[in-house]
Amino acid sequence: MKLSSLSGLMFLCLFTACSRLSADELLTVGSPAPELNIAHWFKQADGKARPVTKFQPGKIYVVEFWATWCGPCLQGMPHLAELQREYAEKGVQIIGVSSEELEVVQEFLAREAPQRVPVKDKDEAGGKSNKDEKGKANTAKPQTFGEVTSAYSLTCDTDESTEKAYMQAAFQSTIPTAFIGGKEGRIEWIGHPGAMDDVLRAVVSGTWDRAEFGKQFLAGQQAEIAKTELNGALQRRDFAKAVELIDKRLSVTDQEQEQLELRLTKIQISLAQNNLPEATSRLQECFSFSKGRVDMVDLICWHIYEQSEQRKTDLTPLVKVAFAEGEKTLSLAKGEALASLLDTVGHLAYKLGNKAKAIQLVTQATELAVGENKEFSKQFLQQLKAAGN
Repeated sequence: MKLSSLSGLMFLCLFTACSRLSADELLTVGSPAPELNIAHWFKQADGKARPVTKFQPGKIYVVEFWATWCGPCLQGMPHLAELQREYAEKGVQIIGVSSEELEVVQEFLAREAPQRVPVKDKDEAGGKSNKDEKGKANTAKPQTFGEVTSAYSLTCDTDESTEKAYMQAAFQSTIPTAFIGGKEGRIEWIGHPGAMDDVLRAVVSGTWDRAEFGKQFLAGQQAEIAKTELNGALQRRDFAKAVELIDKRLSVTDQEQEQLELRLTKIQISLAQNNLPEATSRLQECFSFSKGRVDMVDLICWHIYEQSEQRKTDLTPLVKVAFAEGEKTLSLAKGEALASLLDTVGHLAYKLGNKAKAIQLVTQATELAVGENKEFSKQFLQQLKAAGN
């Protein structure tokens, strides 16, 4: 089955975090770790709470954002506890931060946590195993979430000040997300806590390459901020501003997929303004950018086909340009890439009223395609043969 030609950039607002962040305001890898302004710190296994405001030099802090309703957050809690026990003597403190109401978190911590049981050891009825992971009799008592998390510092940031200082300032919108603050008091890493084991080990040992990771992470942040600003302009139908933002982003990004999406978005803007000549010119610019690459040409052509199906406006001039470019590129394609492009150009031929050409192209596509793509082409071929002249 053909995939949509865009990944969701156009006319969607993907993020709720504030996008108007200056270079100084953006929290990124290498930035000084913000202070923690958290009111509620729950007791740990020894009955003591260990509140932190400023990070101590030489110590390492993991600040993880979670919520009681977040399944992946709850699944990761036992592992965070294991990491805390493993690195406690090496100056690591893990701090879980929820921005929910205190009563909500307190009630959650009193709940019984599900036991982690290997599937192969479950009884036939699907109940709990009476063996632990090593096959020995499991006599452990059920634990509450409060007990599961008692190895590390769990907190409640009810005024959301810490969430703003970390999550929003770093332009992060999903949980769980963890921030590792290093021995120098700077952010070493930001990401999903399930992926931080090797990073934490490297930070502890002093072998972590913060600069290299930071370069990649900052590029990703800048791309997401640019998307959000663009989506905002598009939602406001401020098309002049949207084009300005696209051109600005095109001047700095070296990511081909992003560049292509931005160029296709400019076509969308022209169509939204009913400016067909401009849309045609921008389509030709897209093909120039593709430099005859089969995958890109196929994607652009399919996008034009989709637009011709979805819009009431007659897009024949664009379809003609796409058909000509797609047909010309067929000689460069092989295997499954050829099958896909044949199918796409066949769809365009049908839009232009050339049913015989469409049947010829899609028949070839069906012969070469495999799996779902083969079924997709077969179905279209059947529709073509069943359609009237």
